[in-house]
Amino acid sequence: MMKTENVARLCRTLQRSNYMALVYFIAIFSLFCLNLAAQQPAVPATPADQVATPPSPPQPKEITNPAPKQDSFVAKAETSGKGFRLTLRDAVKMALENNLTIAISDYESENYFQRMRGDQGVYDPALVSSVTLNSNVTPNTSPYNQSLQGSNLTRGNLLYSFGLQQVIPTGGNWSLSWDTTRGTTNSNSSFFSPSYNAGFTFRFTQPLMKNFRTNSAARQIKLTKLDANTNDITFEDQVTTVIKNVQDAYWDLVYAIRDHEIRRNSLELAKIQLDNNRRRVEIGTLAPIEITNAESTVSTREQTMISALERISTIQNRMKQFISRDAHSSLWDNILIPTDEPVYIQSDVTLAEAVDSALTNRPEIRKMKNEITKLDVNENFYRNQKRPQVDLITSLGSIGQAGDVTSVGEGKVLPRFIGNMFTAYGQIMTFDFRNYSVGLQVTIPVRNRSVEANLAQQLIAKQQYQKRLRDTEQTIQVDVRNAYEAIQTNRQMVETAKKGLQLARDQLDGENKRFEAGLTTTFMVLTRQDQYEQAQGSELQSLVNYRKSLSALYKAMFKTLDKNDIEIAKSQPDAGPSAK
Repeated sequence: MMKTENVARLCRTLQRSNYMALVYFIAIFSLFCLNLAAQQPAVPATPADQVATPPSPPQPKEITNPAPKQDSFVAKAETSGKGFRLTLRDAVKMALENNLTIAISDYESENYFQRMRGDQGVYDPALVSSVTLNSNVTPNTSPYNQSLQGSNLTRGNLLYSFGLQQVIPTGGNWSLSWDTTRGTTNSNSSFFSPSYNAGFTFRFTQPLMKNFRTNSAARQIKLTKLDANTNDITFEDQVTTVIKNVQDAYWDLVYAIRDHEIRRNSLELAKIQLDNNRRRVEIGTLAPIEITNAESTVSTREQTMISALERISTIQNRMKQFISRDAHSSLWDNILIPTDEPVYIQSDVTLAEAVDSALTNRPEIRKMKNEITKLDVNENFYRNQKRPQVDLITSLGSIGQAGDVTSVGEGKVLPRFIGNMFTAYGQIMTFDFRNYSVGLQVTIPVRNRSVEANLAQQLIAKQQYQKRLRDTEQTIQVDVRNAYEAIQTNRQMVETAKKGLQLARDQLDGENKRFEAGLTTTFMVLTRQDQYEQAQGSELQSLVNYRKSLSALYKAMFKTLDKNDIEIAKSQPDAGPSAK
């Protein structure tokens, strides 16, 4: 009985040993086949296009009859002859030269220029002249004034005068007049007929209290000048906005083209992996399902390439809208190729400097300060209107008289008065018959409710604007701080994205080697390729975001014009003394 059990136990032991030996043999044979497949010669991959593209990713080494590689977007554009290379500075320059919004605003500036000229016209001197002819015939009924001929008393005068007058910025006015009268009469009381009377008069009126240097004309000139200044600030703001929009569109276009190139490289990797999988399936070292997985990835990446190409087209149109003059410009038929790279630029602006610059230069602040200044102008005007009206009125003149002596005047008229019109003019120049006057005219209002109400309204509006100004300053400070923090965040994102790109590249390279050794699957290789593509896109996006955040900070500081070496020169008419 014992012998039978021992024999049975020995048989089971031998059976188990044969089974283990078979398992070891199958395992060794499988490893041998895998090593044999790994030692097959591989066709080198076609190098990626190097025109404005990131470094080519690591590729699988085992390629058999790969599909022809597509040209990059830039290469296709240049091959077609429609490529238009464009630097960022040239894009900004073209936008400022051709942008329709800026052109329309420039017309508004010209409008304010003409308004200021019109307001200053109140101080333009004016020539005044007149000619008057009159005749008077009266009955001869007075014993003291009889006619020398006829039964009626006749008088005729021809008056002609000319002069110059002007309003001056101090609120006063002056006038200079030269009058000449030729008279004829048949009266027995006149020594001359015809007679010549001439006069020269200078008059000057100057308000001493109300309307002294603060009058309606001076007030209007100051208000128009402030409105023109506000319009210039608006124009600068529009120019700054255009520059910022062009810069953002330019970097978006750079990202779109580079992203398309990244996806093109990723698609090539997927095609190479598909070719490798097909060969491995043919030699029996890979399951057929891996071909399906690779084909699915190729299809997905082709779709993303189509979407990337559509994004390029959309941004191209937006960019052309900024830099082209009209819808019929030949630029619309070209393909824009940005040449600047989104390289990292260190910003040395401190937060305190950024806030101070914004509170000084931002258009919102400057416009509100202009409005407060306008209220100050109105306040000063209405305060002045409450004063008494005290006007200094002066005049200085000289007269002359001459004529032909009548029978009544014979022997009674000095020889110096006998003559014609020029004799009278000569007397004016000698100032022998001068006249002058100096006086004050005072008007004291008992009550002026309309002026008081207008003054109260200006004071209320001023308080409102001052509160709005403080609120706006806080809003701007938050805006600047956010823009500054965005730069710090994007700087860190750039550093992190660079590290992530290097790690993704190493992982993809390692995964390719593992796949060659049969230690991983197609799924993992394609996953690493997706991760590498995402890392490339993240690095590019972080650089673009950093450059755009720099532009946003300069706009928040209102330093975009300075940073781009752009100076806006506008000719302004001389506002005159009262506008200072």
